[in-house]
Amino acid sequence: MSFYSGRLLMMSMRECAGAQSPCHDATNFTYADDLIGSSSNFTVSQITGLSLASNSDQSTAPPRSFHSIGDLDGDGTRELAISTTDSAGTHTYLAQFGPNRSASALGAVVDLSNTAFSIEPTAYVDIDGDGRAKLIQYGGTTLSFGVWNLARGTPIPANGTFSSLFTTVNSNIPGNITGEIYPGDFDGDGRIDIALVRSDTVNCSNTPGNRGL
Repeated sequence: MSFYSGRLLMMSMRECAGAQSPCHDATNFTYADDLIGSSSNFTVSQITGLSLASNSDQSTAPPRSFHSIGDLDGDGTRELAISTTDSAGTHTYLAQFGPNRSASALGAVVDLSNTAFSIEPTAYVDIDGDGRAKLIQYGGTTLSFGVWNLARGTPIPANGTFSSLFTTVNSNIPGNITGEIYPGDFDGDGRIDIALVRSDTVNCSNTPGNRGL
């Protein structure tokens, strides 16, 4: 950031899924020499390829919500969780962007209603540092994690189910709690830990040194 003009000086950015993985095309930035506070020139585009099961019934609840969750498949792009409400109830969908991270088109949308799939971004964390977000699953005596089943960057099949997309890995972190769960690096070792916040105490579960699930 320029101290003089307040402008971002980065001219391009290239995203890669990993050290040996193919990279997306570079995003190039251009700037207009206007004063700070000038009107922006963002363009609003409609996402194509979004085919949901039913129309929303706006008289029953907020009809549709979109949430950018973690990068489940490790391709460098976050997936979307979509919630819709109609006369039959609430449906939750997992959406994956198309090839080359095109923000104007979705590659696949699958219905994962009535499963452990969550639309909350805070439910996803890269607990083992492999570049792919894991789904924190609640319930039972311990927490478990939903680990992506498919190869890195593989498109989601149209008939994908929760059990075909995720493998459930158990942990020794207490799961039958009443309170909040926060992931973060709390001890400064570069690995994600899990903080369990209750009304009477705070517990912290440290990630093991091998960083593997």
